[in-house]
Amino acid sequence: MGNQFFVVTLLMQQLRGYGPIAAGLAFLPMAVAVAVAVAVANSVSARIVAALGVRRTLALVFAAAAGCCWRPRPAGTTTS
Repeated sequence: MGNQFFVVTLLMQQLRGYGPIAAGLAFLPMAVAVAVAVAVANSVSARIVAALGVRRTLALVFAAAAGCCWRPRPAGTTTS
């Protein structure tokens, strides 16, 4: 993830014409969003673990991850 910030910063500077400060400031909204999401996720996950326990919480998370990976085919399509 860290190297992506470096590469995208170079892209913004060399191809888009951003200056170094402008390229850095362009990442600020995403950095704030990540910090807020981490804070919210920590409080929510602590409440879920307290209510369900560790094993049930992990089972729920793994089931949700498997559900995200499962993708049905659109209607009318075939596999061949």
